[in-house]
Amino acid sequence: MPRVVKKWWKNKKIGRKNLIFNKSLVYILREDLNHPVALKKDEFSFSH
Repeated sequence: MPRVVKKWWKNKKIGRKNLIFNKSLVYILREDLNHPVALKKDEFSFSH
């Protein structure tokens, strides 16, 4: 898991309910690592 995702995880303090969404975000990051904007599809704020 990239550092950015770890920081995002800590900042958002994600609970169990959002665990599935977090896994999706990680997947999106791996697929579109060069295009962080893809995260906006799920309405999540992403700071590079």
